[in-house]
Amino acid sequence: MELHKNLGVDLVPGLPMNMRLKEFVEQIDDFAVRGFEVNSFSEFYRTYTIESSDLEPYTLFSDHSYARNLIHRTNAYELILMVWRAGQSSPIHGHSGQLCWMRVIKGKFSLINYEESNDGKLTELSRSVGHEGCVEGPSHIHKVGNPFDSDALSLHLYARPLGTYKVYDMDQGKDTEETASYYSVDGKRC
Repeated sequence: MELHKNLGVDLVPGLPMNMRLKEFVEQIDDFAVRGFEVNSFSEFYRTYTIESSDLEPYTLFSDHSYARNLIHRTNAYELILMVWRAGQSSPIHGHSGQLCWMRVIKGKFSLINYEESNDGKLTELSRSVGHEGCVEGPSHIHKVGNPFDSDALSLHLYARPLGTYKVYDMDQGKDTEETASYYSVDGKRC
């Protein structure tokens, strides 16, 4: 992968390399120009992460639900730090055809992936626990939660900003379109 040569680093398999936020965003900009080719972007997202000190301004929690804190947005993608108190979770949701990658920055998560049949019914495909450093994606329909005892952080990249998304109610057997919103933008509460 050309990226590794350009950065002048030696990779240690299995260990994510830290980058400054500015460099990370510049690399994502390059992937955006090339249309986020899934295999090469997935390799990048597994290999690199953002220096934790650069994420501190975006670590704003809500006591009511998980918080979506926008770090960077272009017409091609958005990078969001999601922060989760113990017990918080997303609904089962899909990204309307957008690709989404998630990296566990701190803590651990319950990750459940689903598949929608032609008649609109959901089937659970997999259930796992994502620990620090774990990368999930690209994901389509899933539920993410923090049923554990401590706060957790996850970094999400959406190829195309997420305007609306589909929320599934398995009990009612229906889905609704929801509008995505942010808890903070550029480290400032909305």
